[in-house]
Amino acid sequence: MVAGYVLCRMVIGSASRIPITEEQYNDLRLAIQTLIHLCEVEEKYTALIENYFELELTLLQEALRAMVFSDHNDVESQAPKHLASRRLINFLTSARLFVDSLPQHAALLLTGDDLEKVKKAPSVAYDSSLGYRVMEALRNYSQHQSLPVHSWTVHARWNEEVEPRQLGFSVEPALDIETLSTSSKFKKAVLNELQKNPSALKLKPHIREYVELLSAMQEAFRSATAKSRDTYVKYIAVAQAGFFNKFPESIVGLAALPVDERGLRAGEPVYLTGPVINYLTYLQRRTNEMVNYSQRCVVY
Repeated sequence: MVAGYVLCRMVIGSASRIPITEEQYNDLRLAIQTLIHLCEVEEKYTALIENYFELELTLLQEALRAMVFSDHNDVESQAPKHLASRRLINFLTSARLFVDSLPQHAALLLTGDDLEKVKKAPSVAYDSSLGYRVMEALRNYSQHQSLPVHSWTVHARWNEEVEPRQLGFSVEPALDIETLSTSSKFKKAVLNELQKNPSALKLKPHIREYVELLSAMQEAFRSATAKSRDTYVKYIAVAQAGFFNKFPESIVGLAALPVDERGLRAGEPVYLTGPVINYLTYLQRRTNEMVNYSQRCVVY
């Protein structure tokens, strides 16, 4: 039976402890739980960005391969398209995980207008962007029917704007309108949009626009949760400093702990010195801000 709460080091042989209130214990538990939720969101976002990076890297590598090697084998020539499809499926799957779970995390951390903004962000993006609609339709299609890359073209074009002129190589993964027209798994409204605009069958612009909009959702979530994040980080730091001021030997294994009348553990410890704060900071700073990302390109 819980008789009180203490800050202590969960280390064998340590008797250092400071009494705290039940309210302080619950606040510290909420602080750690909140930071863990934020880390989970960041991990899902990082997964989709890393899958996107691997997709783009594959396209760059295949363009370089086309410039360096001659491939006259009609069987082996299918390998780049298959690899691009696999990379795109990985990206779309991780993007769906991020989009579907973000409102669930937001509901635990936000209220009012901030919560509604995060919950509505996917539908707002869907209504405003053809690229977003195409990627969502393609994700459903690739999950239930077929691989997402139908066409694979290698381009070699002379650039007359530089001196001496250069022969530039690129690859172009694309959709096939006839293939999609026979599918029951590709959304008809999006198909109609593509039929009216054949140039929209190229996948790279849609993928990059999709990444830009997903990144905007993440930035909105970060902004909405920044105040509570900073409050809880500070609250944990104050608890750590208070303990260290009284017992300056170490705060390794520091936890908030329910105890019984004998001072023994009577509930779950809340660990205050794990990597969660540094890990969250690392994840949030790792990826560049992606405003106007669809207008960027790699030049070398």
